[in-house]
Amino acid sequence: MRSAIGWAVGLVSVITVRVLSDHIAPLQSLHTAFALYRIPLVALTISLTLCGFVIAFGPLLLKLLSGEGRSMGRGEMLEMYRRGVIGQRPGWSVSWFRGKMRGSEMASVWTFADIKLAFQTGSWRTDPQSRRQVVSFIGMMLMIFGGFGIGVVAGPAWLTLFLGLVLLYTAVQIGRAIARA
Repeated sequence: MRSAIGWAVGLVSVITVRVLSDHIAPLQSLHTAFALYRIPLVALTISLTLCGFVIAFGPLLLKLLSGEGRSMGRGEMLEMYRRGVIGQRPGWSVSWFRGKMRGSEMASVWTFADIKLAFQTGSWRTDPQSRRQVVSFIGMMLMIFGGFGIGVVAGPAWLTLFLGLVLLYTAVQIGRAIARA
């Protein structure tokens, strides 16, 4: 029931933003300015999103290709598949995988506290793991803000307002999380 109420509140919020956006003069002015420079702004936001993707997942890919990590056995690989997407699909089974299985386990778990500590101590400059965490965090932020930014600069006025509010909320929540860490 709470889920249905949450969906209803979300839907009413989106409809309200859609209706009100037509009557907000500063928003219409901003949308007109975005329309004048739409192509360079869309190119910029797409570039930020792609750059963020490369920055976020590049270090993980390099770590994977460099051979870092602990070798996994067949039992560990099957257990990983059982817990993953394959194990969740009806009719799919990990027992179908025959032959040799190779893999390596790489732990890349970090928190906002780790990022904050890496900046405060300066360890991100010298420690490869801290650097990888900080670079991945920055890449993820570029992906999030660049991806939503595409809709902000290329969409209609109501989408600009809605996604702008989403980005503002996201920025505030990330800032609060880092401050509390």
